Amino acid sequence: MMMVVKKSAPALLVLLLLPLALLMGGGRWSPGPPGGDGPYWFAVTQSVSQPWGILSAALLGGVMVRLLALRGRAALRLFLLLMLCVGSAQSINAGIKCAIQAPRPYVLHLTAAAGVAPADFYARSAAERREWVRRHVASQPGWLGDHWARETGFAFPSGHGLFVATWVTLAAMVLPRRRYAVMVPLLAWAAAVMYSRFALGMHWPRDLLAAALLGWLWALPFGWYIRRRGLDGEADWVK
Repeated sequence: MMMVVKKSAPALLVLLLLPLALLMGGGRWSPGPPGGDGPYWFAVTQSVSQPWGILSAALLGGVMVRLLALRGRAALRLFLLLMLCVGSAQSINAGIKCAIQAPRPYVLHLTAAAGVAPADFYARSAAERREWVRRHVASQPGWLGDHWARETGFAFPSGHGLFVATWVTLAAMVLPRRRYAVMVPLLAWAAAVMYSRFALGMHWPRDLLAAALLGWLWALPFGWYIRRRGLDGEADWVK
């Protein structure tokens, strides 16, 4: 287990830099100007939002299997273990959200403007929350209002942040050393996704911080098991 901790710890530290920087900057969010860079961050966040998140997971799993040059049953077993890790992490995320029930930044913004308590907003059904959001986003771009209306759940922790943190941790543990051509773009994408959640008013920095830590912790036993079963494709690297 210590080997996978050592392999993945540097990636975790990189993931923590963004939420820590946002926290040090005050962690405050407010809607950006209509002509700002919001559409770019929306495109980034969509790479994890459904249904594109399923395609991203399949692509990342396929790339990892390909890089490890696995074939047949070994390739299938690794792919399924990767999907199980990522999928089960999202189930844990849903449970934590329901237990903590932290409002999203945009929800606090809209409810404050409307003179409504956040608890009253969340007491509504999902359909009622979506309709309420659509009635109160006239000042926002249509794409942002639609995005808010689709995601009216709780904030803590970030599901998108957990998704990318889990994948980064798995890649750091399973892929051979010096896979910089893979890890650098993967980390850059993960950081961009995490920042997009803050920029779009979906999460606080603490949500992203918790997601990075949870993704790392959740992926550790999976990485250990994958290496234990020799599914990393690098026998000399496992020693």
